[in-house]
Amino acid sequence: MIIVSKAINGISINGDEYLIDVNNEVMKFDDTEQAKAYLKHCGVSDEQIEEQINFNEEAI
Repeated sequence: MIIVSKAINGISINGDEYLIDVNNEVMKFDDTEQAKAYLKHCGVSDEQIEEQINFNEEAI
């Protein structure tokens, strides 16, 4: 499973904030491509995805 995060305010020492659903649960995707497709559907540009987004493998 993949979870999506980005640095708070774009500064890595601030820690990460995570993509959450309507129930305030961290969203989980089957793979990175599915996560990217969701982000693009929500209006995130390819440039933003490449420069700002982290795709983290969830520990099971």
